[in-house]
Amino acid sequence: MNGEGSDSVVIPLSRGYTLLYVVLALVMDPFALFGMLALSTTGIVGTVIALLVSALVAIVTLQLVIQFVVPTWFGLRLDLQGFTVRMTLGSRRYRWAGVEKFFLYHTVALYPVVVVKYRGRAEVRGIQYTRGLLGTFDGSLPQNLRVRGRTLLDLMERWRLRQAQAAVTP
Repeated sequence: MNGEGSDSVVIPLSRGYTLLYVVLALVMDPFALFGMLALSTTGIVGTVIALLVSALVAIVTLQLVIQFVVPTWFGLRLDLQGFTVRMTLGSRRYRWAGVEKFFLYHTVALYPVVVVKYRGRAEVRGIQYTRGLLGTFDGSLPQNLRVRGRTLLDLMERWRLRQAQAAVTP
């Protein structure tokens, strides 16, 4: 995944990290089923909520299984104009010129996630969630890429600065 001097770099998903998320999702599925059975006894509202939660858990599990089976279909692509995040339900494209900054954001994951503060709107295809809670950031990079955390942040900043310098240099 070097490509620092090239016109593009592709970082696919890590099969190992994706497997970890698949296992976690499969562990959660029985709890969702149990919750569905418990809520369904509370009436129609409980049944609807139970079905929605169970469907959401099942969809997430299916997406993770798909990502595990074909990890190279998904991930991050950097090019001279910007970068694209491609996940199961679609993609988001950001232009380097609109990137204000990248930074690390701590969640429940074992390592911080790389997020972007972006001026404007990402080009979204499909279904993509792009905003952080309370407007903290405007997009995040996948947590299960082959490159993560500080290393990914440094790579993204190098590409952003490289393109900013290229835009200024005649």
